Amino acid sequence: MKRPVLERLLRHAPRARLLSTSSSAAGPAPARLLALAQLSKQDDHTLARDWINGFTLDDLPKDGYEVTYARSSGPGGQHVNKTNSKAIVRCDVHAASGVWLPPFVVAALKRSPHYHAPSLLLSSQASRKAPDNLARALLTLHTSIVDTTRGMIVGETSEEQKERVRGHVEAEQRRRRDAKDKMKSRKANRKGDY
Repeated sequence: MKRPVLERLLRHAPRARLLSTSSSAAGPAPARLLALAQLSKQDDHTLARDWINGFTLDDLPKDGYEVTYARSSGPGGQHVNKTNSKAIVRCDVHAASGVWLPPFVVAALKRSPHYHAPSLLLSSQASRKAPDNLARALLTLHTSIVDTTRGMIVGETSEEQKERVRGHVEAEQRRRRDAKDKMKSRKANRKGDY
């Protein structure tokens, strides 16, 4: 794939690097994260947040997806009728689970509109050129994984926010206690000499 094509397509993609020419066996996900079926502790969320913030397009292993090309449709005239310019990327998430993709992400990806059992199926035919379409499809795969994972991670709570919540809880307890005392005195005044 030509570098200028990718640079042009990925210009607006945040924290995306160009595809490397080497095939990596696994992404940078730590072994502890690859063993998690769900995020239950704050440490798990922190570990997942660190991983997904560093997860780039380079971290998609080349053996983690399969690329096929087909004839495109739509405008383009004879060119789209005669060339295989539509790129189709199929990522088997079950095979990736625990290898380079954490299992808790796989469970969430199953609810993705791109999921067609047992794979994520992404295609692009926006361009007349196959390399451009492949770059778009891979970028969509990367974005899908990142967005799904970020949606599962609980944000960190700052000390300032914790203090604010503590203040709200104490104020609510005081308000409730005042209301109870007021009701108590009202009921006490009902007792009369009959």
